[in-house]
Amino acid sequence: MTHQATIDGIDRIERDHRRLGRLIDKLQAALSKGANADEIALQRCALTEYLESHMAFEEALMAERCYPLTFTHTEQHQAFRDQVASILAGIDSGTVTPGNVGKLLKKIHTYHTRYFDETLCHYLMDKYALQSVAEGAGI
Repeated sequence: MTHQATIDGIDRIERDHRRLGRLIDKLQAALSKGANADEIALQRCALTEYLESHMAFEEALMAERCYPLTFTHTEQHQAFRDQVASILAGIDSGTVTPGNVGKLLKKIHTYHTRYFDETLCHYLMDKYALQSVAEGAGI
């Protein structure tokens, strides 16, 4: 992976996080306005599909860059998936009120981003900087 690809990877992670936030907002808006079941299903599907795409990208990036915390980060991805599934199932069962869905999803998204994705991005930036210095010195 080139240095530019590393920078592009970090940029994509950041763009993905913003998009995930927007998808959470869209789901919350559909639930709050009492949208029909098809619209809510569409928003749920968009969120879960994009989340899967984002996690697959991160996992490939971690493997390519030999990220030392890949196992832990991947475990957290599964925990994130499980939490999202639980919240969405809670809507159906009535154990999660529709007004709290966005708040709950954003809470787990923020936690994952702050404690796992930021660590990954810092690792990638540090590795990129060290490689640039080594290449500049002809090492």
